[in-house]
Amino acid sequence: MSTSFLKNLFSFDLRSLALFRVGLALLILGDLIHRSFDLRAFYTDFGVLPRWVLIQNSDHCLSLHAMSGSLAFQIVLFLIAAGFALMLLIGYRTRLATVVSWILIISLHDRNFLILQGGDDLMRMLLFWGMFLPLGARWSADHALAEPTLPEKNRHRSMGSIAFGIQILLMYWTSAFYKLGQPVWLEDGAGIYYALHLDYIATQTGHWVREAFSMSALSFISYVTLFAEFLVAALLLGTHLRSHWRLLAIGIIVGLHVGFSLVLEVGIFPFVVFTALLAFFPTWFWDKTMDWFQPDNKKDVSIYYDADCSFCKKSVFLLRSFLGLSDATIKPAQSNTNTQALMEKHNSWVIIDGEGKEHLKFNAARALFHHSRWPKALRLMARASAIMMGLIIVSSLAGSDLPDFLACTALLAGLFLGGALLVLALLSEQTNAGLRHKWGTRAYQWVADHREWMGRLTAWLHWRSPALYPKAGASVIALLFIIYISLWNLNEMNNRFQFISRLGAVLHQKEHHKFANWVIDLNSNHTFIPKSLVWIGNLSHVGQKWSMFDDPPKNDRWLVMPATLADGSRVDLFSNNNAIPTFEKPSLPSSQYPRFRWRKFMENILNNGREEYLLRYGQFMCREWNRTHPPEKHLQTFEIIFVQEYSTPDGPASPKQILRWSHYCVEPAPQPAPLPPAKNGD
Repeated sequence: MSTSFLKNLFSFDLRSLALFRVGLALLILGDLIHRSFDLRAFYTDFGVLPRWVLIQNSDHCLSLHAMSGSLAFQIVLFLIAAGFALMLLIGYRTRLATVVSWILIISLHDRNFLILQGGDDLMRMLLFWGMFLPLGARWSADHALAEPTLPEKNRHRSMGSIAFGIQILLMYWTSAFYKLGQPVWLEDGAGIYYALHLDYIATQTGHWVREAFSMSALSFISYVTLFAEFLVAALLLGTHLRSHWRLLAIGIIVGLHVGFSLVLEVGIFPFVVFTALLAFFPTWFWDKTMDWFQPDNKKDVSIYYDADCSFCKKSVFLLRSFLGLSDATIKPAQSNTNTQALMEKHNSWVIIDGEGKEHLKFNAARALFHHSRWPKALRLMARASAIMMGLIIVSSLAGSDLPDFLACTALLAGLFLGGALLVLALLSEQTNAGLRHKWGTRAYQWVADHREWMGRLTAWLHWRSPALYPKAGASVIALLFIIYISLWNLNEMNNRFQFISRLGAVLHQKEHHKFANWVIDLNSNHTFIPKSLVWIGNLSHVGQKWSMFDDPPKNDRWLVMPATLADGSRVDLFSNNNAIPTFEKPSLPSSQYPRFRWRKFMENILNNGREEYLLRYGQFMCREWNRTHPPEKHLQTFEIIFVQEYSTPDGPASPKQILRWSHYCVEPAPQPAPLPPAKNGD
């Protein structure tokens, strides 16, 4: 095996890690915003899971969010988490921001485990391994303020990068192995068929696919899915850092998850996967990108600032880093007589482009922007976002019920389009004295006149020595954890398939009794992870299980909640418009849920043995309904009924109604005791 291959195995480009950092920060912010719509319901004592119920029913609860059950306290913690996510976004104190974000995400997940899914597990792991990676080595405040600057080579390989790569490999390969262990995937080839018949998560596109495609076509897609999960992980991690094969693997994974997200409501998972993939962009991609987005007026540019102004120096170094102007020269204006005279005359920084032209104030910022690759990149982003939004809007207008994935994609595309157009409009190359130029110059002049105040405001931005990667202690911790996590995954698979016990039985048949007894003893001692070490996984929340859709349930269902109001009228609490209760199958059962976390919550509490959670959910429903309705429409009683429909290869069987819970918002009036039987002659 060549030395070059070994050096590039599990290697990452620092620019890709910076992009991964930005994606991770935006993912956290988006997740916080999405959760905030149900802040009262999911995280306060007035919601579906009060703290005392959580503590009584959870083996471990290390949640800062459980310190108080008030809405105000939760809002404060959400804002703190958003603040550290913004620090991660700009790359300021990147390691600290990553660690605190990881702690706050764990706290958030522990506060309500009933709404979690695989995407939340992967997000935790991305933040965990991010602590061992140089996420702030490029395009960050840390990079801009490092003296001396970090090394210019972009290849990074450390124990942290190896562990991160193995984590992605484990996710895809164990997911494939779980499926291989189930007859429904390997023998029947019906994994996709049964997944598409789960109406409570199937989208309108999923309904169309299962009707349009034959069983043999769906079986072919099932086998292709298994093959892709094995192949892409190997392509992603085993290829050269400069190889275009990595980009091909990224494209396959994106296509795989986009396909799943169009036919099934899978929540946040695809967006978390896409974020992880940002770290794997090869150097080949960045080399091509730098050529594509090269500015038309590509020439060296010099930036002169006031040496007596600490705020000014920090600003120009930050601009050089975030604009990607690594070749730009930064000097104090006092180092040149002409630039010093210009600075003092106009109270302005000075930008001199490759043609020797001088730019001042707001025009200097505009000139610097157009010497970067951002104008062409933003124009491409604007076009791509507009096309994507247009296609999704046309699809919606055509009558399609958009899956959550497309709705979120349309929202993101709109934000990207609006942001790109705003920046391009503000920093246009036009030099007229329009409103934009007038207000831009005024804004610059205000900052220039208040440099001392701005200096105090930015005093927290300290110059520092660059972080050294990797550190020996961090490498040892990363090595120990990736070994632990690998054993944890093996343990979970053995718990499912009992392959250690089967191996012992085979060895007994072969009369290797001594070795067979050792294998059986190993299995009885909790297999790969000793029971005495399970607490490590629980405490650090690195425990994981990637068995998504390995054995899709055959019993589909939709919910009906018939309720009686104070005036005697009947409504269905679970229908979108609280219509009269009906047990007919909705045209799209997955649209019954307002957001995907409610779908996961209902899926969890409807399991057997969850009566305590059903009781709290019932109490919450009574409070929320009565809070928003007049007394004559107050809720009296309601039931939770799910209509079960068993899926078979020939189609769904006849549905049957199952009463899961009856709830009284108002205690029923006591019935009078029956009169004793009358005696003869009375």
